[in-house]
Amino acid sequence: QGLLAPSDEVAGAEIRAIFDKLYDGIFIHTVDGLIRDMNLRAQEMYQVDLASACALSITTDFSSPENPLDALPRIWKQVLQGEPQFMEWLARRPGDGSLFEAEIYLQMISLRGENLIMACVRDISQRKRAERTTRCMYNISNAASTAENLDELYATIHGVLQKASPVPNFQLALVDTAKDRLDFPYFQDEVDTLPSIENISDPEVKSLTLTVLRTGKPLFITKPEFHARRVEDAPVDTDVVGTMPEVWLGVPLKAQDTVIGVMSVQDYHNQDRFSQDDVSFMVSVSEQVAMAIERNKDRQALTMSRE
Repeated sequence: QGLLAPSDEVAGAEIRAIFDKLYDGIFIHTVDGLIRDMNLRAQEMYQVDLASACALSITTDFSSPENPLDALPRIWKQVLQGEPQFMEWLARRPGDGSLFEAEIYLQMISLRGENLIMACVRDISQRKRAERTTRCMYNISNAASTAENLDELYATIHGVLQKASPVPNFQLALVDTAKDRLDFPYFQDEVDTLPSIENISDPEVKSLTLTVLRTGKPLFITKPEFHARRVEDAPVDTDVVGTMPEVWLGVPLKAQDTVIGVMSVQDYHNQDRFSQDDVSFMVSVSEQVAMAIERNKDRQALTMSRE
């Protein structure tokens, strides 16, 4: 029943109902990180039931190792000395190991003669994603005006995205309509080097990038999903040029409703490296990337015409 279960059965049920209806996730744990209780919101947030959670540790099971875990004993000691603490934290779901960004407010409470720590947890992942997207869009827009040339712009775009989410394998593909070709003016990849794709108007020429280019829609696909397409009876609508990664994500680059290219990322090691949140992020910044490329091209063309 958890720690919040007074001997009075009616009072206990009422307190428990209030505890479980709070908006924030609530943990009650000892100074050693042993969980004594948690409300339903915390159980939903971390995807774990109370009985399982009480056998786990706040430090090792509910926190990403990227956090400064060695600082927790000092922080908890300050809380027990009557000094509430507030921090941003990378929380971990113990079941699948997935992470989310959280705000955590810690304060001391006394229950049944024992001093404990109450941690109020709020999932701020959505807010953080919005902040990163806005920051990326601003920096990419600024790069369109400050980059000396297209090569510098491409590298800057990659650098901006790297700060939001590490993407070592990153490609920008642009259409050359006159030559019926898809060029890769920026291609950072740990495995392959990729030449241009010729005859892109020929429907028999296929690739993941061309699928995005032709449909004008994002494509998020894992290696098993790709192979499943290959064995189905339906006609194969795509193919892989080079090495098939564990996961591939590409989004169209659109300028004035015209698809001018594709921006893509991939991972050769971890099938779960990207999620639907990454698809949303890539789509959100793709228009700004396309605009930045077009603006820089126009500026260079104007400069060349004056020379």
